[in-house]
Amino acid sequence: MHTPRITHEDLVRFILKKENISEKEFFETISKEQKNNVPITIFKTELSPLESITRYLKENLNKKINEIARILNKKPSAISLAYKNSKLKNFKIEKTDIFIPLSEFQDNQKLSILEIVVQHLKNKNLAFSNIAKLLKRNRKTIWTIYSRVKKKKK
Repeated sequence: MHTPRITHEDLVRFILKKENISEKEFFETISKEQKNNVPITIFKTELSPLESITRYLKENLNKKINEIARILNKKPSAISLAYKNSKLKNFKIEKTDIFIPLSEFQDNQKLSILEIVVQHLKNKNLAFSNIAKLLKRNRKTIWTIYSRVKKKKK
């Protein structure tokens, strides 16, 4: 017996109807969520972590330099320099299901950008080897970064 294939669109329409949500509400909610999160894949480019997040916030979320500085607890001059340097390098955002809330960066003044990323992923119970693959870094490097996080948190 042949089972009909259900498309993603059909599934979304079914859920929206069942939950009594309009498509407009649905997409506004998703858009709002994306503005408060950073995709993990921005950190696997040739840019430094600070350059990556600065460029993403400036170009994809249309944040101003002063706003980025406030979010990341950095000086505006450091953000300007990071953005300028990032423009000299290739920056590609791959699709992902893994995002980091911007609040993680606001709440961790003592940690570097990469330390915040690793800590967030480790708190999601990812293994060092999986974090290393996600960030295109060596597993031992990830372990070292996480051990620094633990020392700074003491």
